[in-house]
Amino acid sequence: MTESRSAGLTRREILRAGAASAAAELVGTRAAWGQTKLAPIPVSIAWQPAVSIPPFYAAEKNGLFEQASLVPKYLKFLSGPAIFASLQSGDVDVAEMGALPAIVGRSQGIAMRIVALSGDASANYTLIGRPGVKGMADLKGKKIVAVTGSNYHFVLAKSLERAGLTFKDIEHVNLSPGDTVPAFRKGDVDAVWLASPWTERLVEVGGVRVTDAPAEGILAPSIWVARVDWMKKHPDGMLRWMKAMEAGLMDYRRDPSTIAAIAAERMSIPKSDVEAVMKQVKVSTFKEQVSPEHPLSLTKGFPVGDGGLSQLVKQNMEFLVGLGRIRATYPVADLIDPQPATLYAKSQG
Repeated sequence: MTESRSAGLTRREILRAGAASAAAELVGTRAAWGQTKLAPIPVSIAWQPAVSIPPFYAAEKNGLFEQASLVPKYLKFLSGPAIFASLQSGDVDVAEMGALPAIVGRSQGIAMRIVALSGDASANYTLIGRPGVKGMADLKGKKIVAVTGSNYHFVLAKSLERAGLTFKDIEHVNLSPGDTVPAFRKGDVDAVWLASPWTERLVEVGGVRVTDAPAEGILAPSIWVARVDWMKKHPDGMLRWMKAMEAGLMDYRRDPSTIAAIAAERMSIPKSDVEAVMKQVKVSTFKEQVSPEHPLSLTKGFPVGDGGLSQLVKQNMEFLVGLGRIRATYPVADLIDPQPATLYAKSQG
């Protein structure tokens, strides 16, 4: 990695350049947002079609980023690793991805930090198999798809371990989600770990639902990362982004049907399917995210790595080292920065 831990956003940097007044303004109601005139901050937000981002869908639809004095640009991607080049070049400032891609990207020298949890859609991680595959034990000797270095790969590894199997017992196939459905239809692979909308498409071509991450006792959260240089250049930008996302969460909770319709359109699957999955997605406020009581707490176990998201990240690093995807583990504080969410939560009382 080329960027040191000291490059992370500190409390002093957040409060510099007028961020203190911005944090105070966050406490106000949405109706009062426009009363404090702040210089607009540009932000490029990378998103992926998924059920894990209902607050983002709501914030985009309802102009909440603009109301928080941001000038948003939205960039659609189909996987976390595909975002790396845009983060590296500065074309993306904030991005949603899985924890494993974030670990890999940081190991490649991308100066970014995990600043927030996305929706925990672990229940959406599903193993789709051919008829006859009824459990993990039936995968022995078969061709199994899981994108290398992704959350799906981690779930496959842990579910194999739980079944008393290893990668030596299967033939692991690395295919992009878009290439997986044709391969499954042609009979080139036997089972797939994926999530909506791909799981629905696999079922349409003859797949059956075998198990899912929660049934295997596995958490596979998605997260939001922010580029360090963007946070330094705009000390209160992250607070404004969090304000908009929190307001989006409230809008989603008030009107989940409208946001589900947006997700269904973006994912090209029926709204009824999206609503069923979204009911299982756990989306947390920032106050909840920094609470030590949260199972994926940004603060618990930080920076040692013995609890919360830090512990899961540490486990994921060890998994990636074993795969040879990263050379070695590195300090959790090189990837996670709980300070912006902590400051935002405090501003809310």
